[in-house]
Amino acid sequence: MLRPTFRVAGCWLVLTLMTPAFAQQAPAPSGELARFVPSKNLIMYAQFDGVDAHAPAWRATAAYKLLNETTLGALVKDLGAQGIDYQRLRAGQPLIGVRSIEAMERLARQGFVVGVTRAKLPARPSPVIAIRGGAKPELRGMIDEILLAFAPPKTEPTASRKRERTVTVFGAGDPAMAVWNENGDAVICDANRVDEILDVIDGKQPSAVTSTIRTELLKSKSSFDVLGLAFLDVLAMKPLPAEATKLGLDGLKRVEFRFGFQNDALTSVLRVVAPAPRTGILALIDQPSFNLTNLPPLPAGLTNFTALSVDLGKTFDRVIAMVNASDPATSEKVATFEKNVNGMLKMDLRRDLLAHLGPEVVTYDQPTKDASGAKIPYINMVVSIQTDDAAAVSKALVPLMELANRQLAALGRGAPSPSFQKIDGKRTGYRLAIPDGILPPGPFGDIEPTVIVDKNRLVIAMTAKVTEEALALAEGKGERWKPVGPLVAMAAQLPKTMFMLSVNDPRDTFPQLIAGLPTIIEGVNAAQARALPPNARQRGLVAPLNNVAIKIDNAIVPSAEELSRRLFPGSFAITTDDEGVSMLTREALPNFTSPATSGVMIALLLPAVQAAREAARRAQCVNNLKQIGLAMHNYHDTKNIFPRPFLDKQGTPLLSWRVAILPFLEQQDLYNKFNLDEAWDSPHNKALLKEMPSVFACPSTPKTEEFTTSYQTFTGNGAMFDGKQGSRIAEITDGTSNTIMVVESKDGVPWTKPDDLKFDPADLKPLNGASAFHPGGFDALFADGSVRFIKTVINPKVWHALITKSGGEVVGQDAIP
Repeated sequence: MLRPTFRVAGCWLVLTLMTPAFAQQAPAPSGELARFVPSKNLIMYAQFDGVDAHAPAWRATAAYKLLNETTLGALVKDLGAQGIDYQRLRAGQPLIGVRSIEAMERLARQGFVVGVTRAKLPARPSPVIAIRGGAKPELRGMIDEILLAFAPPKTEPTASRKRERTVTVFGAGDPAMAVWNENGDAVICDANRVDEILDVIDGKQPSAVTSTIRTELLKSKSSFDVLGLAFLDVLAMKPLPAEATKLGLDGLKRVEFRFGFQNDALTSVLRVVAPAPRTGILALIDQPSFNLTNLPPLPAGLTNFTALSVDLGKTFDRVIAMVNASDPATSEKVATFEKNVNGMLKMDLRRDLLAHLGPEVVTYDQPTKDASGAKIPYINMVVSIQTDDAAAVSKALVPLMELANRQLAALGRGAPSPSFQKIDGKRTGYRLAIPDGILPPGPFGDIEPTVIVDKNRLVIAMTAKVTEEALALAEGKGERWKPVGPLVAMAAQLPKTMFMLSVNDPRDTFPQLIAGLPTIIEGVNAAQARALPPNARQRGLVAPLNNVAIKIDNAIVPSAEELSRRLFPGSFAITTDDEGVSMLTREALPNFTSPATSGVMIALLLPAVQAAREAARRAQCVNNLKQIGLAMHNYHDTKNIFPRPFLDKQGTPLLSWRVAILPFLEQQDLYNKFNLDEAWDSPHNKALLKEMPSVFACPSTPKTEEFTTSYQTFTGNGAMFDGKQGSRIAEITDGTSNTIMVVESKDGVPWTKPDDLKFDPADLKPLNGASAFHPGGFDALFADGSVRFIKTVINPKVWHALITKSGGEVVGQDAIP
């Protein structure tokens, strides 16, 4: 029951920063809620005061003004309610989005406490939640609904009296959850721990009020008004697993978190207590540091950049040492990989390149503008790395550029492709020459990725112009960055020394994103509608989930200008000392670019996120098939025939064509492990199933069965892989752009098994077994290397014509929906 409990708590925490109103009366101190949590075996504790307890500080923040002085608050609540209802609809449950948001607002005003303990070591962690004002009907009703939703099906809540309280239990057995009212508050815990928690409440056992760690955090001096705090006591969880000890995590004592308001900003501090000397993964935080007076070279006026101080050579050595200590099997693979990389480059990557880079690393962007004045990011992106030996780095660049050009040429398959060309001059430099027609017109046409080494700096930039500017800045020419305007307040709160500083300006992206939501959502809804077959509703094929469309009221979408003038640049800094590492965040509003709060707004746009996730999975699936297609053609170029299964002397298939193309997928080592004269399920070969390359796995396919692939060919009756002899390009007389090479199928097969889809024109099975877990259709790789999405409503005659390689059918491009 831990996971659903923290999901609920997480939702409440997010809404605290978005609630548009709060009560005027001062509540009881939040410390009183700690009396519900046992201090014995306390592993994790989180305390949130509620914004009512910090009303003046909350009113002063930019977040409050954005949510109350613009319509952003109304928009967030509306989309948040739709997101909750979307999830409820998926589970077939009643829609409660609006009421959920209202209950969360009340909760955000009043506060809560969450504690996680071990009831009896080494029993599983067990949560206790106390909600101020949770006994009120509007909150208690929502609590009961949530607990009921996570209870086993067909179980009814039961109520009983304990020590003059009415305790309601949801679920049966272990775990089941109990809830009751306690002087106006609500308490939730494992049902088998009710008596223990009542003992804590009645003073018979110590509570978290006496927790030493909590007391220290409350006493800690802070430069901001602390709204909430949390800690994870790692020492209470020990002994750690052997794997964790090998990684050096036995040096970790505690994780602490505090957040709140600082003038107009939202501020948080995440601290990992791990005293020196540190080993394993914790040693990675021991890096050289910098301060605002010795920042790496940055141009003046920037509001988006990241500066990092890292010893790349030592970091590489520490990672390798950690792998060697923790997992000898993985260590061997890493050593083999490093050996292969060094072999391809004909140099020692660690000694010849990484040892000479750093510690100063900086990346920044100076957005350009299009004809309308809108900012376009990344065209002026720069990465600048310090080097102690320009000659050594210049020498190392030669094999790197040669390898890059080989890869680019392979992707082009004979067509004009980009390539790195050496720049004439005293400095070592390369410029990516991009053939005409690849980049769109306008600002993107100026992109010309450039790499130059000069004196003590390696610069990689998207255009030659900004490359030269970065090099000049490193030589002391030009004005360097310093905090001005809204950055002055940010700089004043930064630690004295850091090994990372990231400054991000939401004014460049966030206002435009919100203002453009109607267009974005319109596109998402249209894409969802296109995924349905024609006449789907009339044919009764539309599931309730597909009826969901995101609705947005244009009247509550704030303008970019009114959002932008209330925002300011935020910062994320990491600093270390002898006791551990601290991560400090300061921002106007949780946004997409903040490392501490990334994804909050995305979560509120849940329906759009679901569609975006599938789009990303589709893109990966397309990329997988393109890699397979490239491997197929490289195999053909080498052997003058497309791959076929491995056969024994009697002609019985032993291993799939997927094994045959492994060397052309940069998997030569895996290929060498197979006994090619044995069947796929022989004891030796079957053990290799677990090493399936990721290129054979569609990310949209549920992982219900390991080591199976959905990528299959068609065999028989004139399909491209008809018979056991394989096919040649010359035999594809229908044209490579009209002939299927590989398709997806929900009926996955073990990736090494010589089993594919049997093509029979008389087969009544829809699309002869081709299918996928993508909405509306599946991806198909054609013999020309292209990948197209085939909708399930394709005409069967057209489909059969695409499967055959020499059927003589004429298939127009408009025939493929």
